[in-house]
Amino acid sequence: MAPLALAKVLATAGLALSAVGAFLLFRFGLPFRNRTGGEQILWTGGYDAETAAAERRADRLGWAGFLIGIAGVGLQIAAVWVA
Repeated sequence: MAPLALAKVLATAGLALSAVGAFLLFRFGLPFRNRTGGEQILWTGGYDAETAAAERRADRLGWAGFLIGIAGVGLQIAAVWVA
């Protein structure tokens, strides 16, 4: 594959990954925000397993979005170096 064609493929893949990462971050939030762990903010002595599971899922998808975005930027940088 010619260097220019490879650069276009890398740049396009990088943009796509960055877009997916940004979507995940906007949808599920930053992974290092404060989570309640299923406990209510106003203390009532209760624990909500469903809320805790949703927060763990959002945390994992937030980290995935962050890392996918970083990978996208890395591919865009690689495209510049290849071109």
